[in-house]
Amino acid sequence: MCEAEVCGNHRNTRCEDWSLDMYQAHQRVVLHEKIQTWEDIWGVYMPGLCQHLSNALGKEEDMHPEEVRLWLPSALTPSQAALVCVLGLAEIEDKLRTAQCHDALKYLHQILRVKTCMVQFKNKNVQGQRKGLRSSTAISHINLKACHLVGKYCRACAAKVALVGEGRWGEVLRPLNDGDVCAYMDPNRRKTQVG
Repeated sequence: MCEAEVCGNHRNTRCEDWSLDMYQAHQRVVLHEKIQTWEDIWGVYMPGLCQHLSNALGKEEDMHPEEVRLWLPSALTPSQAALVCVLGLAEIEDKLRTAQCHDALKYLHQILRVKTCMVQFKNKNVQGQRKGLRSSTAISHINLKACHLVGKYCRACAAKVALVGEGRWGEVLRPLNDGDVCAYMDPNRRKTQVG
């Protein structure tokens, strides 16, 4: 949804004309609507959740939509989930979290490959301060995307642990450490450090 109609002179503006605040406000409105839809169907999948929330805490007011808890089964203790959720909902969330982990790893691998190609291209072709700064900025945006995907993977793994505990899935979907995420470096070009 990159185009917006401006009232008054009825002209379309492009995404580039949007300020960061306008874009963020638009994204918050969209997210708020999706959260409202989710809250409307709580009664179908989690019939006891409204009662549980009214007993446990008050209404979360004046929060940005990205800070609102979604109250999936992984956010509840197993005894609370047994009372609140319909049978089989935890298994559905487990499949969701597994898919989120695999998707995050797949896209992280893709982003790191892109970063490697960008760095190799920069080293081979870019000369000068202006072009070097632009390419460094583009590479730093790729790094931010990689960090976002690592966070998504870690949150999905944490929810999976809360949902089903440690298990055989942990052999495949291992925790990511800082040293685990790096772009490919040609071993022939790697400099050995004496130290």
